[in-house]
Order: sequence, then C-alpha cells, then structure tokens
Amino acid sequence: MRSHEESVVASDSPRHASAPPQPDQWAGKAEPATILLVDDEKLSRLINKKRLSRLGHQILEAQDGVEALKILRQQPVELVISDWMMPERDGPT
Repeated sequence: MRSHEESVVASDSPRHASAPPQPDQWAGKAEPATILLVDDEKLSRLINKKRLSRLGHQILEAQDGVEALKILRQQPVELVISDWMMPERDGPT
C-alpha cells in the first residue's frame, strides 16, 4: 500500500495549462478596502502589505491577536487576514 506522498492520480480529463493571474491584472477591479494583517512574522506582514497596497488597499498591521483587537476597537476594517498560530492570542482564539 502506498503512503499519501507516493500516491499517483490519473485523470482522463484534458489538462489546460494557463498562467495564474498576476496581481496587477486585478488592480482596479475591486473597491479599495481597509485590511488588517495579523501575523507575528514581520517579513510575512511586509510581503503581504506590499502586494495588497499595490492593489490600492489601506493596510493596518498587528503582530498578534491582542494588538489586532485593540486596532479593531479603534478603527473599522473590511477584511482581517490572520496567521493561524501566534503568541498571546492566535487566529482561532
């Protein structure tokens, strides 16, 4: 019996390769939003902030759930993007 890493899946359906859309292709297609990025990894916040800012969104940052809750009490946001595992309060809590 093969482990899940060794499994091979076959399909009769044709495969159509297409390039994934580039972030700039979506620019201007959505209203700018205020987005709160919550992640204890500074580099992850930086990368996501750069990408989302290019699309015209206003980005707020928090390094953990406690800081995120403080920000949410002070300012409304349309979207929260949160890491799952962080110190203090994480994504699920």
